[in-house]
Parts: sequence; structure tokens; C-alpha cells
Amino acid sequence: MTAEEALAIVEQVLEQGHLNKVQATVFKRAWEGWSYSEIARESGYDPGYIKDTGAKLWQLLSDALGERVTKFNFQAVIKRSLTQRQRLESELENNTPVAVSVAPASLPTQDWGEAIDVSIFYGRSAELSTLKQWIQQDRCRLVTLLGMGGIGKTALSVKLGEQLQGEFEFLIWRSLRDAPPLPELLTTLIKFLSHQQNDNLPESLGGQLSRLLELLRASRCLLILDNFETILQGGKRTGSYRSGYESYGDLLKRIGEISHQSCLVITSREKPQEVGALEGDLLPVRTLPLLGLEAIAGHEILLAKGLSGSTTDQDKLIEHYRGNPLALKIAATSIQDLFAGDIATFLDQGTVTFNGISTLLSQQFERLSEIEAQVMYWLAINREPVAAAELQTDMLPEIPRPRLMETLESLKWRCLIDTAKPTASESRPLGFTQQPVVMEYVTEKLIEQVCEEIVTVSPRLLLSHALMKAQAKEYIRESQIRVIVQSVTERSLTVLGGASQVEQKLNQLLIQLQNQSPGFIGYGAGNLLNLFRQLETNLVNYDFSGLKVRQAYLQDVNLHQVNFAQAEFIDCAFAATFGGITSVTFNSNGQLLATSDTNGDIHIWRAADGKQLAACKGHNSWVWAVVFNHDSRILVSAGQDHTVRLWDVETGQCLKTLHGHSSIVTAIALAPSSSFPD
Repeated sequence: MTAEEALAIVEQVLEQGHLNKVQATVFKRAWEGWSYSEIARESGYDPGYIKDTGAKLWQLLSDALGERVTKFNFQAVIKRSLTQRQRLESELENNTPVAVSVAPASLPTQDWGEAIDVSIFYGRSAELSTLKQWIQQDRCRLVTLLGMGGIGKTALSVKLGEQLQGEFEFLIWRSLRDAPPLPELLTTLIKFLSHQQNDNLPESLGGQLSRLLELLRASRCLLILDNFETILQGGKRTGSYRSGYESYGDLLKRIGEISHQSCLVITSREKPQEVGALEGDLLPVRTLPLLGLEAIAGHEILLAKGLSGSTTDQDKLIEHYRGNPLALKIAATSIQDLFAGDIATFLDQGTVTFNGISTLLSQQFERLSEIEAQVMYWLAINREPVAAAELQTDMLPEIPRPRLMETLESLKWRCLIDTAKPTASESRPLGFTQQPVVMEYVTEKLIEQVCEEIVTVSPRLLLSHALMKAQAKEYIRESQIRVIVQSVTERSLTVLGGASQVEQKLNQLLIQLQNQSPGFIGYGAGNLLNLFRQLETNLVNYDFSGLKVRQAYLQDVNLHQVNFAQAEFIDCAFAATFGGITSVTFNSNGQLLATSDTNGDIHIWRAADGKQLAACKGHNSWVWAVVFNHDSRILVSAGQDHTVRLWDVETGQCLKTLHGHSSIVTAIALAPSSSFPD
């Protein structure tokens, strides 16, 4: 069918007769696949005027044809309308009796509710291709579009419906934004799918669900439910329902388990539990996690918002938001308003979460359970992918591994964390982390909460989370100090008015810790020491006796006359004072390092992170040589004091002293399988 033929058909069904010149031009060019911008360039009209003319044209056709018409479906609608007209004319010519009542085929078979306009749509070709295969070829019964807020789930669901509408006898799109009770929704669906014939609508919920399944078997229907997360309960494990909405789980379960020829598509920020139980790559229930847009689509969004800048700067901006289209649009508006459209200046100011983006993330963070929030804070503190085993060690009190894995899965279902798989050449385990914009938001929330705890002297996160990890890799530790510890200190100084006021609050917190029960384990003492270090506080006569000190970085801190009596140090870093180093040796597998010095001391270190494992003291003068035995259980040393000593590598205890030399011992050699007398 040509554009001219299609236009002639349209003008026959329109009550007012012909379209005006501009409407006719838009119709014909759209039929030929032209974009609004191309039509505007050819016609000489403003693009906004052409787009507005198109919107009015589609509404005009919607009213005339009795179903929603858009730029993307009008060809299919007109062709279907022509087929119906030809069939009716054929029946009349053959004197076939025509029913007086309105035939069901003439009633609307599509109901788009409050579906958004997707005439401008970016990317997602791969996702659309996958969804079409699942629905058309694999005949999936239940499909979930899962993604964080603003990622484009709603737009994709509408675009999917527009592209698949010709495959279905009925299509209905509904938003659950206002959380309608299930009976109300079922009434709407059943009435629509039965052409408003609801005289026999069952009274019981189970009967209504059964009636819906009958209709889904009788006709091929596409149901799309947007914003499914609004009926899910925040503060609990992902996928739990709000009180009074549990029956939605029955709806998903029946549609997913029972055979029929239709498809339900839901969009959600969180995965319902029924979907998690029923889904599978080869099953009729599947989930498509939505990631950010590809770079080219991100560039199109920035261009549409009027932003310019180097490709490198645009790529950085898109990466900051992982291609989240709503976040990009919000950021672009702020860049226009605050930075005159200069992306580079915006990136230089160092923060990417504000205004609408913070609101977007806050909505999801507020739905977390307590343990989910704890894990989110730890992922932000770690600053890079971290294995589940390390997370479990970080968290105090420690939680069982199954519960931690359940929590990580729940956060994945909320689309708030990412997994970082090791490459084939790496031996590290699977790591968990956050998108940059999420990490920045959670870090800011951590800083804000800790500052409030300092001001009000009411520690919570100060006890349960380390603001920095003394044993972390150097670049990670420096980032933790700069981003978290320094920010907490500077903000506290601003709020309280000066260093002496902040120190006063920290001293009050220290007194609180000393009054805690002796068995209390937490990060409080270590955090206070790290904050005192940042303030450059003179710690002379400070009392940390009896406390458990975790993750304190003290290598450059003067601890003279600080009371650490009966304190326990866990994962801390101290300054190491040596005499002149006289020898260095590794064990056979390179994991241990031993050093000796002119003070007569020997130190054993873990080579991977430089942590001191043991100190061996007994020589009274220079130690000239050290060597590990074959199984690294014993270290042998030779000294200026005419002795050879054997040390327990694990404890640093002297096992035996060999006398008999009349002069300095300067070298040692061991047989490959040396054994030593008891």
C-alpha cells in the first residue's frame, strides 16, 4: 500500500473529510518512514510544529478508529481497518446476513491507559530483539523488566507494546503507580478482554483469577503492568508484598505456571519472589535486567538536551551514570542551569549526585532492610569489588554466610549492586560493588549520618562500620581517608565551629566506649583514633585501655604516653622502627619475608600486604643472617653474639640457642630437608 492509498483510506473514515496540507504531508512522510526532523527539513516548518501536528494527527485517527494510534503503529491499524472494511463489503455483496449488534472486532482491542509517548526513543534495540524472541518465538507467559529507577523500563514496555501489537488480539497497558487492589485490576482486565461483558464476574478472588486465565487461553493477549514495585513492601527482603497485596503473588504464580497463549509483562525496580522461583533461561518465565543505554544513545540524549563538549567528556558523563537515561537528563538540565552547558566544569567539581538524582536513589535506599543498608555502606567503604568472605569479616556482629548471600541476592534484585567477575587469568573470587553514582550517594549518606552521630554523641554507624581500613591496599586506604574520613572531619568542623569543639565531642564518645561492656566488639575506638589523627590531635595522656581497636592507621601518629593497657589491636597499622637492616630473606613460596637488624631484632612479615606476623627478640647485638627451613616452620638466625638461634615462625618464640662459636656468625646454610634436635 502506498502513502497516497493509505491517505485516501484515512480521509474516507474521518468525519470532517480531508486532512489539511501539513497533516497530509506528515502522514505521507511518516508512512514512508521519515522522522519528524526530516519532515521539518523538507517542509521548512519548525520541528516542534511538525511534532505537534503529528501528535494531533494520531489523536484524530485514534478517535476515528476507536483505538490508540501512534507514529509507530498507525500503518498496522490502518491495514487492519482496511481488511475489516473489505470483509464487511464482501459479506454485503454476497448477501451474507450481518448481525445487527456491534461485532466484537469493531470494539477497541487496545487500551493504553496513561502510557507515555515514546515517539522519541533512544537505543534498546538489543533488548527489544531479545524480548520479541521471548514473546513471539519462545511464547513466554511472564516477562519481568527489572532495573533501577530511571533506567527506562516504562518507555521500553510501551515501545515493546507498540512493536508487538499486531501479534495480539488484545493489548492493555496499566500503571500500578497508585497501587490498585488486585480485585479492582482484575475487574478492569476481565471487562476489557470480554468486551465489557461482566455479567458473570465471579465474586471470589480465586474465581476472578480463573476467569482471567480462561480469557488468556481463549485469545492471545498482551498485558503490561508498569511500576510493580509500588505494591511491594519496603524494609523487608526484596519481593515481599505490602499488607493487602499478597494476592498479586497468586496472579504471577498462575500466569507463570498455567498454560495459556498470552503474555504478562511487568516492570519493577525489585524482583517479586514468585518470579525468582519460576524463572529460567529455558522456561516460560524470564527476567531481563536493564542496564544503562549504550554510549551512542547517551550521546543522543545529551544532544537533545542541548549539551556540547568533547566526546571524551560526554563519555565520562555517560559512564558516571552508567547510561541511566533519566539520570542523564537530570544531570544535563543541571549542567545547563549551573555550568552553562560545560560538561568538563561539571565533572571537575567532583560530585554527580544531587537534585533529582539523589531523590531517585533515596526512594530506593529507604526501602532497604537494616542488613541491606549495612551491606550498602560496607560496599561504599570498600570502594572496589569485594568478595562475600571479606564482607562477612567486615560486618559486626558477624552474620551467617547464608544470610549474607541472601542479602546480596536481595540487593541484586533491587538493582543496587553489581557483580565483578574475575578474568580467566585471575584467581580472585566473585566481587560485589556499586555503580559510581550509587556509591557516591551511599558514601554521602554515610558521611552525613556519622557527622550527626558525632554532634549528638549517639554512635551507631561509628560502632558498626569502619570509616577506613588500615590494612587495605594503599590506594584504597588513601581514597577512604580523602573521601570519607577527611569529609567527616571537615563537615564536623563546620557544624561545631572548630577543632576543640570536635575533639570535645570525640572525647565524650571515647568515654562512652569505655563505659561499654568489656566484651563489646566494634569499630568505635579505631574510628576515633583515625579521626583524632585527621585532626592532628595531641594524644598524650589519652586513655584507650581495655578497648578493642580495629582498623586504626597509626603509622604516622605519636602515641607517646597513650594508655593502651590491656587493649586489643585488630587489623591496625603501626609505625615500624628498625636499626640498620642487615639481611632479608623470603621463604620457599615467597609468602613470608624475614628481616634482621643492627638492634638484634628479627621481624617476620606477610609479603602480600606487609603485615608483621611475629617479632623475634633474643640476640643482644647485630644479626647478620636469617634463613627459613624447608617447610617454613622454623627460622634460623646468626648473630654478632656468637650464637645461632632457632625461632618458631608462627609465634616468634626462641626454640633453641646453639652455642660453641668462638667468633661472630655471619652466614647460615641449611640442608634441603634439615631436621633439628628437640
